[in-house]
Amino acid sequence: MTPLWALDSIQLEIQNIDKKTSTTQPGKTVQSGNTWQRWMQDISLQWLAPFSARQQIRLNLPRWYPNTDNKAFVQAQIICRQFTLQLPRIQCHQAVLQLSSYKNANTRIDTINASAKLSYNTNSGQLQLDFVSSDKNTLPVLQGKLLWKKKLTRLNISLHKLDSTRLLQWSRLFLPPDINAYIQQQITQLSTQINAQLQVQIHDQLIQKLTLTGHIDKMSLAATYKEREIASENFSTDFELELKQQPGRTFSNDHANKADNTIIALQLKNIKGAAYIQPWYMEFAGKEQFNTVLEITPQALNIDLAYLLLEQTARFTLSGLHYRFAQNQPDHYYFQVQISDLQRLQQRYGHHLLSGTDYENLQLSGQLNLVTGLKNNHRHLDLQLHHLTVQLADLLRIQQLDADINWRESPHYQNQSHIQWQQLRYQDLPIGASGFSFIARADQIQATTAINLPVFDSAIQIKNARINNLFTQPLIRFDTMLQDMPLQPVCHHFGWPQMRGNISAAIPDTRYQTGQLEFGGNILVQVFDGLITIDHLSLYQPLSNHSRLFANIDLQRLSLAPLTQTFGFGKINGRVSGYIKNLDMLNFSPQTFDFFVYSSKNDDIPHTISQKAVDNLSSMNGVSGLLSRGFLQVFENFSYDKLGIGCHLQNGQCRMRGVSPVADKPGAYYLVKGGGIPRIDIIGYEPVVDWQTLLSRLQAVRGQEIEDRGQRTEDRGQRIEDRG
Repeated sequence: MTPLWALDSIQLEIQNIDKKTSTTQPGKTVQSGNTWQRWMQDISLQWLAPFSARQQIRLNLPRWYPNTDNKAFVQAQIICRQFTLQLPRIQCHQAVLQLSSYKNANTRIDTINASAKLSYNTNSGQLQLDFVSSDKNTLPVLQGKLLWKKKLTRLNISLHKLDSTRLLQWSRLFLPPDINAYIQQQITQLSTQINAQLQVQIHDQLIQKLTLTGHIDKMSLAATYKEREIASENFSTDFELELKQQPGRTFSNDHANKADNTIIALQLKNIKGAAYIQPWYMEFAGKEQFNTVLEITPQALNIDLAYLLLEQTARFTLSGLHYRFAQNQPDHYYFQVQISDLQRLQQRYGHHLLSGTDYENLQLSGQLNLVTGLKNNHRHLDLQLHHLTVQLADLLRIQQLDADINWRESPHYQNQSHIQWQQLRYQDLPIGASGFSFIARADQIQATTAINLPVFDSAIQIKNARINNLFTQPLIRFDTMLQDMPLQPVCHHFGWPQMRGNISAAIPDTRYQTGQLEFGGNILVQVFDGLITIDHLSLYQPLSNHSRLFANIDLQRLSLAPLTQTFGFGKINGRVSGYIKNLDMLNFSPQTFDFFVYSSKNDDIPHTISQKAVDNLSSMNGVSGLLSRGFLQVFENFSYDKLGIGCHLQNGQCRMRGVSPVADKPGAYYLVKGGGIPRIDIIGYEPVVDWQTLLSRLQAVRGQEIEDRGQRTEDRGQRIEDRG
């Protein structure tokens, strides 16, 4: 079996022992040394089977209790078989050193053996021990020197190939029982090797300074902490850890608070491998560094400096932190984030952070500098963004954003912050260059200028923009104005059929909170010589892949002639009114609605419908080429009294309706009810139509119109060519 670890060298310096006996009697126990205040029992020396071939000297060093909160201790025993006894000096030429760790007085954890040479003076209490493992080819390798005078003052240890199993075993000596139990429960896997050098300075039997330097190699870890998963794979790093005690300092006039404080300095560098602290996953390339210096007192935690350097792209710095345990909050701190290349940082370290969320396709580039802190009981934050570009799949794109944001906790803060960008796009909606100013203070942000969003030869104007409840459930509120945006550039951009008209909106109180955007007013669209009113409009999770839109739409006296010709449906004269109630769209795909349009009352336009429109209405009802089957095909246009069509969509099925039911045909309904000469009735016979089937029929009608339009263009071009 491969040994687990090795100790290369140990040196213990111990001064003279106070209580001692100067005589030794055969077969009697010779005691030398004092009783340690916290850690040790008395040293003892035994001479067994004196003056015989089996004689030996056993020297039991006092127990060392590294942690007063548990019963674990280290016990060293030296067994000497070849020695020279010339009192007060004993010299041992062949000895065995046994170094054992115990969970308690009855349970041994581990033992390390080594060959040794011993020199001991019973008068002065000085003990010198040179030791080396008996087989250097077999671990553990133990080699070094132990020098004991009066008090333990210095300890030097070198460790090579310290296995994780023994690491956990020996760590029990130094940790409180509750932490030991927690480690045993939470660490499900740990494998590594550690090479390290340990130096310990001790004064009055208390550790004053401990320095541990070395290398952790290929650590694999699986654990949990506060229900968060922690893991590492092939994690390696050079480290230096220093702990020392110094006289306490106090942050108040109460001198009773002064006590010895513990200073901890930790440095990690040449970090390699992968680490996961849910939800963070990071892969290290060996160019990362971490440094911290902190002080622990009975009353507080103080961090003089801590920083994490990620290659040359980012630096995270925390300094001046004073955290009071009694108040469970800091008194002051300073934290800075400097990122010179957001794109590199995201690609190198952050690509797993948003995995599985709505923002997993988020891409960032640019520079960031963030400073935040607490001083004089007031928090502050300053954020600068330079040439920031944000891309969230096809949902959102921001180009060349620059920002200078300053927030203060004081409600009286008056300094302005500024944001500006070159281009912004939401879905397929392009927004031109713009910007605005605002004041950020306490729990609110208040815009001090209007926000003009250039869109399609017009502008959406946002006024009175503000954010309340900034640190609880932020509520964004603003008023929106849109005046006479022309429809033609909108249709051209989205590839829609060309429509004439304008869009106007006056929305006095738009709100956004917890992912829900609600519009407080109406959006008015003047089109087809009529009016479309959109109200109760709300949008849930607008930046996610499962956004949801709700609205009610009212249609007032739309002229059918330009509407039907625009969409290539054939020509219908007359006006229609109607509604779309309870519209529910998932990712802008309809899920439910109640739609109905019908002939407007008091319509003074002659009601006529073209042959093509009759055929298209019929094909929507599942009947194709209706007029090609009889004498009605000789007429180009027909008269009608009224028309109407409706669909109540739910669960993917459209429950159809018309302008009125057909009296003698159960389940049938009039789509067009004839009137005048020549007249025609169009009757629907399908009470329920699959929504996707209905969409396919509408797309077929639209596709035929595009094909016919192309043919007409080609014929017109041919006629021009013939005339030429």
